[in-house]
Amino acid sequence: MSRMSTIDPIAARRAKAERAPGALRVGLNLVVLVIGGYLTGVGWTEMSADVTESPPSTVTMAAVPVGMTLTVIGLIAWGPLLLRSSKLGIAQGLAAAASGGGLGTWTTAREIESRVAERVGLGLLVLAAALLLLSLFAYRRRIARARLAEELMKTGTRTLATVSDKGYTASSEGSSVFTTVTFTFHDAHGVQRWVQRPMMVRRAAPITDGQTTDLWYDAQDPGNDKHIVVALALESMRIKPPTPS
Repeated sequence: MSRMSTIDPIAARRAKAERAPGALRVGLNLVVLVIGGYLTGVGWTEMSADVTESPPSTVTMAAVPVGMTLTVIGLIAWGPLLLRSSKLGIAQGLAAAASGGGLGTWTTAREIESRVAERVGLGLLVLAAALLLLSLFAYRRRIARARLAEELMKTGTRTLATVSDKGYTASSEGSSVFTTVTFTFHDAHGVQRWVQRPMMVRRAAPITDGQTTDLWYDAQDPGNDKHIVVALALESMRIKPPTPS
């Protein structure tokens, strides 16, 4: 027997898919990446040692493929989380894998007294720290862009923009595609202008040529690309400024 609901099921499903991931899911994903990197580091270091006296055990032989499999699975699972949280970046996932690999390589190298492998482990740990700093810089940059957009939406001139080139074809594979979308609008003097914005377009919410959207620009400098805000482009950003009243 069918039921009628007062809630749009498609909108509800889309809202659920776009909900920010919970701390537990993010934490488990990071743990998988650390463990995968650690096993890969341990296995690689022991297998690269001199095996004339003690050949690598079965556990050691299995550590590398198991570790690499966990790392690949962790990175694949990390991807969708990036689209749903403003605090996550690809650098954090890579940092988790690098820190696990560095720790596994360094500790094992100390046990087998391999100076070369020990340096590799330390190098991976340094790389992990650098990736974390990079992710922090990227997050602060997204915050700055969002604040600038919010200010322009309050003080700029609002008009209507049209998608002149969506930048991708209907045959594009995957649930989402990263592309450059071209918008066109007319300023207060009637001059037609174009602006391009990189966007992550989901197949569930496609963009079409001729689609309209709100656009804000600086009336004193309408040609300044950095002072142009496109509402449709903001929807693909992981940090969204509030909608102006």
